[in-house]
Amino acid sequence: MKLISLVCLTVIGLTMQAAQAAILYDDSNITTGIGNGFNGANTSAIASNSSTYGFTDNSTAASGLNYYLADDFTLGSNSTISSIAFYSYSTSTYPYPPASPFTSATLSIWNAQPGTMGASILFTSTTLSMTSWTGVYRVQQTALTNANRPVFSASMMFANVPLAAGTYWASWSVNGVTAPGAAGSVFNPPVMNTDGSQPVGNSLQSADGGATWFDLLDNTGTGPQVALPLLVNGAVPEPSTVSLLAAGLLLGAGLLRRRLLAAR
Repeated sequence: MKLISLVCLTVIGLTMQAAQAAILYDDSNITTGIGNGFNGANTSAIASNSSTYGFTDNSTAASGLNYYLADDFTLGSNSTISSIAFYSYSTSTYPYPPASPFTSATLSIWNAQPGTMGASILFTSTTLSMTSWTGVYRVQQTALTNANRPVFSASMMFANVPLAAGTYWASWSVNGVTAPGAAGSVFNPPVMNTDGSQPVGNSLQSADGGATWFDLLDNTGTGPQVALPLLVNGAVPEPSTVSLLAAGLLLGAGLLRRRLLAAR
């Protein structure tokens, strides 16, 4: 019986393992140049077929704006979400190294594309758990050392919310900015390829707090549609509690049967 007890304790111990922390989705590259910016920082240069530094994700009370951005992300397996990070800048003059001016934000997880039939919010976070400089400045190709647009990550905390494998949408907005940031100047850079080109995406923007949505198009609305950087962190349960328990019970039952047969 001691062996059976040991097996059971082992199974219980394994099933109580913490889920394996992981980056669940990463489409967050904004960097096009390494060490070629102000003070040797990295750069995110506007692509040759683009005319846009960034896209408004500003809902600060001082600005009078109510802009939200949205993009999709895909989970390859059942997961729990601990944080989702987006990336923004506020055009201004900063000391070096720049500290994030963002003090609050909102990010929601949707079950489908916002604005489509059946789309609804599953979870919302207003907890800005971390915001810091990415080491990247958003610049023009002809002004690589400009330092007015340091890009900051904004990580929104979730309480390990469960999501099944599949495609979801995130929508977000910055609603708190302090100096040296400017309340009327909050923008989100697009995803960039490392070769300096800009990929086509399917992101959205809302100008009325998420009531209505439209395609986020580059070049003052003429296109193409852009992708927005997102980084999703969380955990994937490992191993499967149900499978492990079943295997443990089968092993325990087998050992018990052998014991009973040997005692006859």
